[in-house]
Amino acid sequence: MNLSLNAAVLFLSITTDPTVESDVVQAPEHAGLAADRAIALRAEHIKRIHARRMPELRRRRR
Repeated sequence: MNLSLNAAVLFLSITTDPTVESDVVQAPEHAGLAADRAIALRAEHIKRIHARRMPELRRRRR
C-alpha cells in the first residue's frame, strides 16, 4: 500500500508459475474495511511526517 498522497509506486510481478495466484480469492465484502484502514494508515503517515522537526526533513546534501 502506498501511503503517500503524491509519490507514485510501481509494482510489477512476473512469474512463469501459473499456480502462484491460483488460490487468491477476492473478498468484496471487505473492500469497505480495507478502504477505511488505508485512510487511517495514510493519516497516521502524514501525521508522523508533520511531527518531525524541520532540520530532520531538510538536511543539506554533501
